[in-house]
Amino acid sequence: MLNIQVTTFFLDLEDLSIINVTENSLTVQLPRKLHICPSCGQQTQKVHDYRLQKIKHLPLLHTHYDLFLRKRRYVCSYCSKRFFLKPILSF
Repeated sequence: MLNIQVTTFFLDLEDLSIINVTENSLTVQLPRKLHICPSCGQQTQKVHDYRLQKIKHLPLLHTHYDLFLRKRRYVCSYCSKRFFLKPILSF
């Protein structure tokens, strides 16, 4: 089983929320906040849906596990454009 504190320290995930842990996987997500619509420039916080993105990484302490990022897809309340954020994760 993954040790959450060790994993978050080594992967520098303190800014992320851990939402699921299994024996061989870890799922994280970014905090929710206001974002600018790329189409019309209005602020939105309305979530349309979520998608899981598998993050490629090196084994940690000689153990392989899967790391998933739960990405939000937002929808603009003004122009109805749906968009993803492009988070910058450094591993």
